[in-house]
Amino acid sequence: MTTGRMGRQPSYASFDDEPPLLEELGINLPQIWRKTTQVLLPMRVSAAVLEDGDLCGPIAFLLAFGSLLLLAGKMYFGVLYGWSVVGTMAVYSVLSLLAGKGDAVDFYTCTSLVGYCMLPLLAPAALALLIPHGAVLNTVALGAATWGAGVGSSHFCTIVKPFAGQRALVAAPLALLYAAFTTLIVF
Repeated sequence: MTTGRMGRQPSYASFDDEPPLLEELGINLPQIWRKTTQVLLPMRVSAAVLEDGDLCGPIAFLLAFGSLLLLAGKMYFGVLYGWSVVGTMAVYSVLSLLAGKGDAVDFYTCTSLVGYCMLPLLAPAALALLIPHGAVLNTVALGAATWGAGVGSSHFCTIVKPFAGQRALVAAPLALLYAAFTTLIVF
């Protein structure tokens, strides 16, 4: 490896010397898989994995969610990303006010956890393609929103110590956010 012009960026002599593309972009697939399994199987929760925030998984899940809605004839990509940004800022604000000074989770980690806990919402979105809208889909959507809020509150209580006994209080803003996303599936 040699130094490029003005000594700022390295220039590689050949393609063999370059790092892999995913590593260069900062995409860590094993980390995404660990966080995904911690949402689906919340019994094995590791605080170290939860605190290491990334946005590749949440963006991929939002893209999959939007694609499933698109297959159902609903084009809501802008709504999904808009609600995600505004909802994450609202959840971060509420949790920061609840935690107090010095104990709050940072915005990047909050965004990562909120995004990963949206994963259960993919099930009713996929199910909406197969069955007609009705009581079964509504029940599955409600269960998915509850699952996401429950896992998210558990993860936030693991990371932020003042939330240890207040899981229902942490779950409330998450449940409202995920319930808003389920309305896109049901209606």
